[in-house]
Amino acid sequence: MKTSKRGVYLVDPGTDSNLNLLPLGVGRIASYCRVQPGLAGEFDISVRYLRVAPRTLAAGMERPVVAGLAAYVWNMRATLAYAEAIRAEHPDCLIVLGGASIPKREDRARAFLAAHPVVDVLVQGEGEITFAELLEAVAEGRSPAGIRGLSVRDPSAPGGVAVSPPRTPFEDLNQFPSPFLDGIFDGLMKLHADRVTGALIESNRGCPYSCTFCDWGGADLRKINSFDPERTKAEVDWVGDHGIPYIFLADANFGIFFERDLSLADHIAACFQRTGNPRFLGINFTKNSNERVVAIAERLLSGGIQAGVTLAAQSFHPPTLAAIKRRNMDAQQLQVLRDRFREKGIVTYNDLILALPEETKESFLAGIEQTMTFNLKDQWVVHLCNILENAEMAEPDYIERYGIETRTCAVSMTMRVHDPDAPHEEEVIVVATRTMPQEDWVRTYDVAYLCAALHNFRAGFFVMNLLKARFGVPHTEFAAYFLDATRQGERWPALRRCVDHLEHQRGMILGGVARYSPVAALGGFNATPQEALLAMFLDDADAFYGAFKELTRTFLESRGLALDGTLLEDLFLYQSLRMTTWQEPGTIRARLRHDLPAYFEALERSPQASPAIAAAPCDIEVIVPASEGADRFAHARLRTRGARYTDVRECRVHRG
Repeated sequence: MKTSKRGVYLVDPGTDSNLNLLPLGVGRIASYCRVQPGLAGEFDISVRYLRVAPRTLAAGMERPVVAGLAAYVWNMRATLAYAEAIRAEHPDCLIVLGGASIPKREDRARAFLAAHPVVDVLVQGEGEITFAELLEAVAEGRSPAGIRGLSVRDPSAPGGVAVSPPRTPFEDLNQFPSPFLDGIFDGLMKLHADRVTGALIESNRGCPYSCTFCDWGGADLRKINSFDPERTKAEVDWVGDHGIPYIFLADANFGIFFERDLSLADHIAACFQRTGNPRFLGINFTKNSNERVVAIAERLLSGGIQAGVTLAAQSFHPPTLAAIKRRNMDAQQLQVLRDRFREKGIVTYNDLILALPEETKESFLAGIEQTMTFNLKDQWVVHLCNILENAEMAEPDYIERYGIETRTCAVSMTMRVHDPDAPHEEEVIVVATRTMPQEDWVRTYDVAYLCAALHNFRAGFFVMNLLKARFGVPHTEFAAYFLDATRQGERWPALRRCVDHLEHQRGMILGGVARYSPVAALGGFNATPQEALLAMFLDDADAFYGAFKELTRTFLESRGLALDGTLLEDLFLYQSLRMTTWQEPGTIRARLRHDLPAYFEALERSPQASPAIAAAPCDIEVIVPASEGADRFAHARLRTRGARYTDVRECRVHRG
């Protein structure tokens, strides 16, 4: 049925991949604007979600007076292409951009509008009330210039752009209706249920921290404001009832309001028990985790939801922590907390960021070494340092002070297939600083990601731990030898092709192409360097472990070290059997001539004790579970979770 109302379209194109989360930002704005009396009678407000050809989007708009487009790092160029098509099809439509990638600094906002003449208005910061006030101005036939939180083209303003002061953060978040509960997302599910892979849920906004690499804790959102917890629980129920498998909790510090967040964790677990969803949960736990986070993670785990806990570090280098305005918990407190998580069976991981200011090659690799423990429950991940539009690290004086050098690359996401015809989105990656010149960044990148594949993803976990415990060989030293020895000739082709891929991915960054590339062993999906290496290692596990064993033997000889030949054979047999490879489910039985399971268990319990390896035969049974993947490629993609952690096979031991 035709409507006499003018059209307002809120558009979020999502990503150009198979990751599609319901568009919370434009959903909340649409929900709020629809209940404003002066707007509901004037405008037909609708949401457009997921990507179509720009001309198709524009042609499908009926009497559009305002088009509000979401702008994030993963869709900025697609959004600008939409804006161009809308302007061509509807010359009088007001084109408004908002989102995390919209610059808040006045000079950057002016530069953005100068570079993109098709855009009329920028919304800076939270958008619900700001966009509603903009629509009120349109309804009354006046310019939106002067509305707080907007940069507006205005011929009467200096430079043709009127930039208003930032808006005070919204303290009463409950004034904004929920698109989960008011029918907006029901409509999107009717259209796109087969493509929706998850949902964002926001129980609070704001972050009290001021990390320079992050735009979350900007001065305008330093205070945390919360939504009604019962409404958030109802949103969780909506997700479960609609069969959506994944929730990403968009809170910056989940657990910071303990009782409230513990209750929400209970509810999420109960929803999973009732509906089978959500099966996966992404959480930003509060910085410097504590006993409260232990309790929350334990509640989730007891309900069947494994939510790995970040022991956020970013760096262990004091000058770097000062430069990025971070403070870590002391080492003793961290160890106590880590032990508590282990007792509860909760996976933890350290986040480390490569090429932060003041970091050196030596300090970063020392931090990597510190994270690599003998315990299977301790994991870690290396992130590349990105420059985000509104982070302090993007300020020109900050970049100059720390000698930051970057490359602009196409955005790519791990374990995703991107649309080759979509506009290439862009991200800015740090590749050198004053204290880490590019040559050092290259070496650090290679050693760190090889360690991540071999140790964190467990492909060489037992081998590397034995070398360190018995001979004191640092993991990073062994990884450096692995790289250098493999690059010399064609002695170990099964290893060389993996190292070549690592170099290829790193070279793509330095060439300004993309951080990830398709991996044949993952069925052509993009992958992080460590995920790519793991998949390539285990695609032909026999060839890999055969070559890896010979490289290890050569390493020991080069250092004047020795392992009994049967012990080396046992070590690699045990290592290979514990890894998850694509094969029929069942039980693999093998005999070891040394009790390696007891040795590694003792290392976990007492890492400083340097236990002896008993030359006592033992029989092991390794359980091969049925894979959730339909083929070896899907199995390989499911082997890692969030590029952070992976599991090894369970092992039963029979002695005597």
